[in-house]
Amino acid sequence: HRAVLHDPARGRRAVSLTELSHSFTGIALEAWPGSEFTADSVRHRIHLRTLIGSVHGLKGALGKIFCLSLVFETINLVMPIGTQLVMDHAIPAGDRGLLSLICAGLMLFILLRAAIGMVRAWSGLVMATLINVQWQAGLFTHLLRLPLGYFERRKLGDIQSRFGSLDTLRSTFTTSIVGAIMDGIMVIGVLVMMVLYGGWLT
Repeated sequence: HRAVLHDPARGRRAVSLTELSHSFTGIALEAWPGSEFTADSVRHRIHLRTLIGSVHGLKGALGKIFCLSLVFETINLVMPIGTQLVMDHAIPAGDRGLLSLICAGLMLFILLRAAIGMVRAWSGLVMATLINVQWQAGLFTHLLRLPLGYFERRKLGDIQSRFGSLDTLRSTFTTSIVGAIMDGIMVIGVLVMMVLYGGWLT
C-alpha cells in the first residue's frame, strides 16, 4: 500500500506507508470552509500600456517607423506636384531640359520611396520580433512561477493556446500601430496640401 502526498515543495507524489510512518509526527490538521465562506476569484487586469512598456526597444522601433513613414508619405504627396509641373509648364513650353530634370527627379523619388518602404518593412519586422520574443518570454516566466496544481487542472492544448493568443495579439497590435501611423501622417499631409493649394478647400 502507498499513500499519496501533495508536497508543496515537490508536488504530488506517492510514498510507502513505512516512509509515511517515519515522517509523520502524529498530528494532522484539517481545514474546512465554514457555511458563510464564499470563494472570491481575483483577476488581475493587464493594461495595454503595461504590455507596451514592458517591451525593451519598442520606442526606438516606433520612432524609426514614424520617421520613415513621414518621409514616405511626403514623397507620395510631392510626386503629383512633379506631374503637375510637367503638364502645366514643361510640355506647353516645349522645354526638354525642364522635362528631363523633372523626370529624373521623379525617378529619384520613386527609387527613394522604394528604399524607404523596404527599410520601414524591416523596422516593422524588428518591432514585431521584439514584441513576440519578449511577450512569450514573459508568459513563460509567469508559467514557471505557477503552482503544479495549475497545470494538473489543464490540458496541454490550453497552455499552448496561451502562446497562440499572444501571436494574434502581437499581429493585431503591430498592424494597427503601423496603419495608424500611416493614416495619421497621410491625413495631416493632405490637410497641409489643401491649405497650400487653397485654404477655401478646408
